Amino acid sequence: MFSLASRGSLDILSVAQALFGTLAFLAVSFTIGRRLVFRLIRWANDNLVSSAAVITVILLLMSGMAMITHLIGVHTVLGAFIAGVLVGESPILTRQIDERLRGLISSLFMPVFFGLAGLSADLTVLKDPSVLGLTAALVLIASIGKFGGAFVGGALGGLTRQESYALASGMNARGSTEVIIATIGLSMGVLSQTMFSMIVTMAILTTMAMPPMLRSALARLPLGQDEKERLEREEYEQRGFVANLERLLLAVDESSNATFAAHLAGQLAGGRGLPITVLHVGDQCQAAGEEPCR
Repeated sequence: MFSLASRGSLDILSVAQALFGTLAFLAVSFTIGRRLVFRLIRWANDNLVSSAAVITVILLLMSGMAMITHLIGVHTVLGAFIAGVLVGESPILTRQIDERLRGLISSLFMPVFFGLAGLSADLTVLKDPSVLGLTAALVLIASIGKFGGAFVGGALGGLTRQESYALASGMNARGSTEVIIATIGLSMGVLSQTMFSMIVTMAILTTMAMPPMLRSALARLPLGQDEKERLEREEYEQRGFVANLERLLLAVDESSNATFAAHLAGQLAGGRGLPITVLHVGDQCQAAGEEPCR
């Protein structure tokens, strides 16, 4: 726990405050907070001019939730993570906004963070045979734990041996989570420089080993009938106009044709999670010479 580690001593009051504050934060975030995040993103998408403003609102939400977790004695990573989960669940998050947000993270935040983490690591400590041996043992233990757990979990879930091996090969990579946690530990003084460098080395080696292992596993994995049908369906949808839609606008009245159109729009957008804006055109408003009812 962040507050406990930063104090360096056991403080029951601070631990209880952080624990109950975290539970309250999670409860509010996944109830009232979810609706609030959805409405803010919808408002920004409907009223602001460009999608850049929507991304700004998302970044402000993440910063605000990170600050809340910091005030209750939990690290800011938790608040940013929960904000990312809520933003990802938003039904109004269009493909264009999602791609721009991912591009901003991949091209700016990730290189800066992992660059600073790499500069903080000192790989010269591996010249010491004892440190090198401990690092090799750390890599071995981490790989056995994650690779073996994923393999056994896949087997218990009904996957074949080849499928379980492919799943374990993909899950064995540690490119971000361990480095983030280790960076937090180093900044708090919980981890030493040597231990931090060992963890970074482990993350690099397991991440670099994942692509060749996964390619080798997938090369020996037969393509099932369900997978073939899924790939064919995705290829067909990419060629059609429906795959390029981000939002539907439907004008309806009280006629049977409008009911059929609404049902058809629900079939097209429901399975893909596309938002639909319904414009209700009323006969009474038009007869009175007014604008169509909304």
